[in-house]
Amino acid sequence: MTVKSGASITDADFVWNLSEQDVKLDVCCRVKNTGNRAGAEVVQIYVADRTPDIFKAQKELKGFCKVYLEAGEEKVVTITLNRRSFAHYDVSTGKWEVLTGTYRIQAGTSSANICQVQDIRVQGTVDTLGYEEIPKWYVHPSGKPSVSDFEKLYGRKIKPFELEKPGAYTLLNTMNDMKENPVVQQIMNGMRDEMLKNCGGDENGSEFVFMINIVFGTPLIRLVQQSGGMTSLAMMQAAVACANGDMSAIGQLEAVMGNMG
Repeated sequence: MTVKSGASITDADFVWNLSEQDVKLDVCCRVKNTGNRAGAEVVQIYVADRTPDIFKAQKELKGFCKVYLEAGEEKVVTITLNRRSFAHYDVSTGKWEVLTGTYRIQAGTSSANICQVQDIRVQGTVDTLGYEEIPKWYVHPSGKPSVSDFEKLYGRKIKPFELEKPGAYTLLNTMNDMKENPVVQQIMNGMRDEMLKNCGGDENGSEFVFMINIVFGTPLIRLVQQSGGMTSLAMMQAAVACANGDMSAIGQLEAVMGNMG
C-alpha cells in the first residue's frame, strides 16, 4: 500500500498538510486474484486516529471500491480521502477540525480483516483540542458517565426534561400526559370501558393491559390517524382544549360525543 498527496509518494514520516481546502490523499493498493477463476473483491480503507485524548472509534470506514479480476489478474486500486476523513466536530469552534498528529491508514476486505497498514503524520487545522480536558470516562469508559462529564463534552448545560403543563398541551401529547384534568379523565374512563368490553371483560388480561398502555401512551394525533375513524379529530381537539383550561370546549366535546352515540 502507498499513500500519496499530489505527485509525491509518502513514507511513514510523511506530513500531510491541510492548509488547502481541497487537499486530497490517494491510498493505492495492489490487489491480485490468486484463484483459478474470475472474481471480485471490495477493498476497504479505514482511518484510525492515533492522536491522544480524542474520543473516536478504533477505526472508521472512509472509502471502498469493488474491483473485478480475472484469474491471476492484478490491479492497483486507488481510493481518495479528503480532510473530512480525518475530522472531528469541535464544539468550541463550531466547525469540523482535524487534529494534528498521527493517523493510521488501514486497507482490508472488512473491519476484521486488515491486510495492510501505514501510519502518516497529518498537519491538521488545530494542534490541540478546543477544550481543556476530555472527561476521564470518555477516555476509559467504565460504568456510566456523570452528567457533569457529559456536559463538559457536549459544551453546554443539560436542561432537565419537563412535561408540558395545562395551557401548553397539543395533539402531540398523550392521554396520560393530561390525565389530571377531570374532563380528560371522563374520556379515558369511557375509552377504558369500551376496550375492556372488547377484550372480554378481563382487567388483568394481557390483551387489555396492552391496549390500555398503547392507547393512553400514544400521541393523540396518532390515535386519530390509526383508529380507522373510531376516534375523531374534533374530539381530540376538544379534549386538548379542555385540558388547557378552555371550558367552552366542553360543549363542543359533548356535541362530538353525542354524534358518535
